[in-house]
Amino acid sequence: MESATMERPRMRPVNADGSFAAFLTLHDVLITQMRADLVALTDGSPTLEEAQQMGVFWQEVLTVHAQTEDAALFPIARAVGDPTLIRSADVIEQEHGPIEDAIDRYMQTLAAVETGQADIKELIPAAREARALTELHFGREEATVIRPLQLLLADEQFRPAVEAQDAALGPWLREHGWQGF
Repeated sequence: MESATMERPRMRPVNADGSFAAFLTLHDVLITQMRADLVALTDGSPTLEEAQQMGVFWQEVLTVHAQTEDAALFPIARAVGDPTLIRSADVIEQEHGPIEDAIDRYMQTLAAVETGQADIKELIPAAREARALTELHFGREEATVIRPLQLLLADEQFRPAVEAQDAALGPWLREHGWQGF
């Protein structure tokens, strides 16, 4: 099952232009890096460096992405005034909590690994959980927030959500293949 879910992030075309396409592609870049880090960690001979690299991704990339969504994406969704979209934004924003909890478990275990109090393979369950929660979250977010916004807003109205991601993570994203707008 793991190998079946570790294929390309998006099995369908991005079917969007401008800022919406940039946001969806940004998710693909994050998923691709997360999967690569997980494969390195679960390949049978994980190293402390690989484990730390995944920790850096969780804390400096994925967590920043979520915080930026909280500050820029969800306010845009709520401002539309559609009750269903507001509920969707609320639910999707709340999904950040369990992802953060899984990342916290990973980081606590990583600290124990770094001090010799835990085996490196003990990181794998938290890493798998955080990856699964994140990918499910991205899918629901795209279906219940991004796609409806795509129908309701002009590109320039959504652009601030992507500009905020670019300001927060642009150099990292471009280093990993994101083209931006």
